[in-house]
Amino acid sequence: MLEYKELKLLLALVLFLPLLAIFVWLAVSPVDLSAGTVPALAKLTVSVVVLFAVSVWIRHRLRDDEDRVAIGLKRVCKAFHLICYATLPLTMSNFYMLAGSYLGADYAPPIIDPLLAHFSFAIGFDWVATVSWMNASPLVAQSLTWAYWSTLVQTPLLIFVLAALGRADRLLEYISLYALTGFVTVLIAIFYPALGAYPFYQPDFSVFSNFGAGTGVYHMLEVEALRGPGAAPVNLVEPKGIVTFPSFHTVLAIIATWSMRDIKYVFKPLLVLNVWVIVSTIPVGGHFLVDLPAGAVLAAAAIWLTARLMSPKPSDVRKPAAVPMPQQA
Repeated sequence: MLEYKELKLLLALVLFLPLLAIFVWLAVSPVDLSAGTVPALAKLTVSVVVLFAVSVWIRHRLRDDEDRVAIGLKRVCKAFHLICYATLPLTMSNFYMLAGSYLGADYAPPIIDPLLAHFSFAIGFDWVATVSWMNASPLVAQSLTWAYWSTLVQTPLLIFVLAALGRADRLLEYISLYALTGFVTVLIAIFYPALGAYPFYQPDFSVFSNFGAGTGVYHMLEVEALRGPGAAPVNLVEPKGIVTFPSFHTVLAIIATWSMRDIKYVFKPLLVLNVWVIVSTIPVGGHFLVDLPAGAVLAAAAIWLTARLMSPKPSDVRKPAAVPMPQQA
């Protein structure tokens, strides 16, 4: 694994400090963890540790073997190393994003939906008319739905591809981008929550019929319970994201595509797919228009910071050794 000490330090801070804050907040909040969350986290952690230990043992046993089978096994073990390396930080990020957004909803600051809708009004964007136009074609509606939910599998596939290619540096970059943007997203959502465009505009079902009942409001049961007298448990086994602003789907589409930018045969199809993912956040995710550029700005800022921390420092570049000049007789 390449060094990048500054980035690794930032990643550790972005992972562990929010996690500590979440557990303290959970201790004094009516929000609780679901019955299956802790066992699921324990099983995942044990599985990752065992897989890592086994792969280390195999590589150690085969360290001096150079036949084709041994070389192949060592490459597979290295890929498993990288998968393990990526899995725990991403799980930590997902946990504190989910728990943080639930705790923020229970805190119940004023929602900012009218402000988000005003942006669309100010530039002449008609959200209901746009969704109705996209809904006119069942094929378009179905493809947008598939694209939106493809983000659930994009991260695991991205980890697998980068690990198989031995791209430890690119995995570190993606993990850092995911954790940084996740931290800022949930921080914004805690203090500036929004319910989403569907609850705000309340369009007739005919406007989004091809996207299916429940589109854009699947999270409202949890939000209403959290903002009301009750509470909804944090369930990492069956998570329901409740963050609207900024659009984390937009963030994911950008950072996933960026992380595969020089991977042949993958980048261009992924770019096309994730452009469609960003479009889908309006009719399927129920986002206001402003949620998209907000997510894009957040992703761009994280990419800039990560690239800066991963770029070679002048002190890292070794100066060529001075060649002694021949002395004159």
